[in-house]
Amino acid sequence: MCFPGRIQSIKLHTAVWVNGQAV
Repeated sequence: MCFPGRIQSIKLHTAVWVNGQAV
């Protein structure tokens, strides 16, 4: 079972990683 907080954190880290790769 995944917790909403963990999913939110993963999405946030993914967005930051994508932004870092884009730049």
